[in-house]
Amino acid sequence: MPVSLRPLTIAFLLALTLVLSACGQTGSTPGVKSGSTGEPTVAPERIVQETSQAPSEDTRGPREPTGLASDRRPAAGDVLSVIFLDVGQGSSALIQLPNRGNVLIDGGPREGGPERVADLQRLGVDRLDAVVISHADEDHAGGLIDVISSVPVSAVYDSGYPHTTRTYSDLLDAVESSGARYVETRTGEIISLDPEVSMEFIYPDELGEGTNESSLALRLDYGRFAAQFVGDLGIEEEENLLASGRLSPVTLLEIGHHGSATSSSSEFLSALSPEIGVIQVGEENSYGHPTQEALSRLAAAGIKVYRTDRQGEITVRTNGRGYEVKTEGAGGAAEPVPLPEPQEQEAEPVQEGVQEPEPEPVPTGGDLNCSDFATREEAQAVLDANPGDPNHLDGEGDGIACESLRSGSSR
Repeated sequence: MPVSLRPLTIAFLLALTLVLSACGQTGSTPGVKSGSTGEPTVAPERIVQETSQAPSEDTRGPREPTGLASDRRPAAGDVLSVIFLDVGQGSSALIQLPNRGNVLIDGGPREGGPERVADLQRLGVDRLDAVVISHADEDHAGGLIDVISSVPVSAVYDSGYPHTTRTYSDLLDAVESSGARYVETRTGEIISLDPEVSMEFIYPDELGEGTNESSLALRLDYGRFAAQFVGDLGIEEEENLLASGRLSPVTLLEIGHHGSATSSSSEFLSALSPEIGVIQVGEENSYGHPTQEALSRLAAAGIKVYRTDRQGEITVRTNGRGYEVKTEGAGGAAEPVPLPEPQEQEAEPVQEGVQEPEPEPVPTGGDLNCSDFATREEAQAVLDANPGDPNHLDGEGDGIACESLRSGSSR
């Protein structure tokens, strides 16, 4: 009986189509952008210490439902970098995720736009997965016009405050021309790019009275490391965040409003309890930033302060457990030092043979009082450095400063 070849031919062609379709699938890793460059380079950096700021179950707040970074241990060697670019009087920070995603927060002044594009090229960035406009002021948003016009951008996050300047209008035009997704952002908005990293906006709930008051506040969590970015929020907005219950300890704080006296209240700093803070500020700027008032509060809170006007570009790298800080003004010629590997037991901070950049010294001017210090030892250090006691810390004239304060040894 003759056998028809037609069914066999159809079956063969169907099988061949399925095989070719499977071969056409790429082997890309979820969350890794196709435009990313090669392996990240390990810069010569200095280990500062192992972070102790692990978010607790009861302070994680609205981050918990995201199922992202907060309670999972990152794999060894997966490094996240936060690079505070030296833009003069303004702000711009690049976050490079472990899966090579890139997030840019602000772009500094408009005149520095071409330099920001060059910075991104130098850092191996050929596309931005997200751009965050903390607020529309020119010293934060201006440089983004050139960036968005020159580099492919997937999404732009903005409060949408109706700012009427030419710079902001040109920026919105650049966003529209780029084809990027525009997200009018409020509390609870999430940037989901890497399964190990949580990025969530914790402010504003609604627009404030001005651009500064409407600044976006972004919280980042990666393993035990956390960072808080606050734009130019002032003390009143900090009080709103304190009342909201959304603040919990972080490792790194972008100091608000370039170290203005009207930001970084003692209560705000206490709630965040950062180990290190970065002030983005221009050298000898006309605003007097950072102010003595802000520096005094930072010193009293025991925060190590780094400043772009004195130390240039500042890079903080973390594997989710320890962190490193590198500054342009710290020599930069040290041997490459690996980040500490994740371990079940706590590791002691690595310090031997490694010289860390000098933090901002405790202010010693004549405008301090005992309320500016957390312990008697801190006040005593200032008194010892200034025997003439211009701050009147030794009220009894017995050589002991601020005797009403508790001793650090009693903590």
